[in-house]
Amino acid sequence: MKDGTLLIFSAPSGAGKTTLAKMFMEKYPNIQDSVSYTTRAIRGVEVDGRDYFFVDTDKFNKMISAGDFLEYATIHGNLYGTSFKFIENSIKSGKDVLLVIDPQGVSQIMDRFAGRTIKIFIVAKIDELRRRLVNRAEESIDEINTRLENGKKEICFACDYDYLVVNDKLEDAFNKIEAVYLAENLKIKYMNDDDIYKYVGE
Repeated sequence: MKDGTLLIFSAPSGAGKTTLAKMFMEKYPNIQDSVSYTTRAIRGVEVDGRDYFFVDTDKFNKMISAGDFLEYATIHGNLYGTSFKFIENSIKSGKDVLLVIDPQGVSQIMDRFAGRTIKIFIVAKIDELRRRLVNRAEESIDEINTRLENGKKEICFACDYDYLVVNDKLEDAFNKIEAVYLAENLKIKYMNDDDIYKYVGE
């Protein structure tokens, strides 16, 4: 059985990575959604186990010590981590997995995970990022400004990715991401002999 693909979305806050990920999962329901662990508080209508696994700092640190995370990082003062066992088991069973993470975690993944990856960095203009964060009405202006400053630093990591997608129009951004995903899965180097020679016939 062929290994699955790990599809990675990263972006500054407000660039639309979560919205694009939800759109992608709706169109491709066979792709596994990796639910991260975090120590931050639940927001709005978020549900534990669906949006994140919400844990306290003590539990998170115990998971670090146990080697449970493929990657983890401190983002805006909160801890976030990805389950190594979930990713490994899904990929080895031939399933594609969508992972939405901060750029800090990507280098850790590449150090530990040698399977197929598609790394996509999503961006938007700084004024648009500010508008989206303000419209969320979930944080103070100081918190928003901190996210924007962090976002400027995160964009410097874009060169470590395979693709850059500008999300100025949501549908256009989705179409570009979809084109990348479909093209990557048509690469001959990821196919076995049966995939190719079944077209030869008798």
